[in-house]
Amino acid sequence: NGNLVAKRPYYLSVAKTTEPFTIGELIPGKIDEVKLWNRALSEQEINASYNAGLYRLERNFTDLSVANLFFRGKMTYTHVTNNSQMSYLDGFSGRLKKKL
Repeated sequence: NGNLVAKRPYYLSVAKTTEPFTIGELIPGKIDEVKLWNRALSEQEINASYNAGLYRLERNFTDLSVANLFFRGKMTYTHVTNNSQMSYLDGFSGRLKKKL
C-alpha cells in the first residue's frame, strides 16, 4: 500500500570487483525493471517515482542519475531446491546504458 512499516540503517561498502553482480538473491518473488542509482533515494523520491509511473521521476532531484540495465545474449534459467528455493539466470552479460 506504499506505507512505510519499519526502517533501520544499513551500511554497505562497495568495492571494485570482477565478481558477478547479483540482484535479488534469496528474495521470494519476481523482480522487474531494475535500475541503479548513484546514491540512496529518500522516501520522498521513492514515492514520487512510484506515483509517476515507470521509467521516470516526478521531478529532477538533486545529484541524481539513473542507469537502466540491459541484458544481451543467451540466458539459462536454473531452479535449485534444497533447504530453500533459489532460481537464477546464467550465461548473460549486462551493461549500463549510461555511466552513473
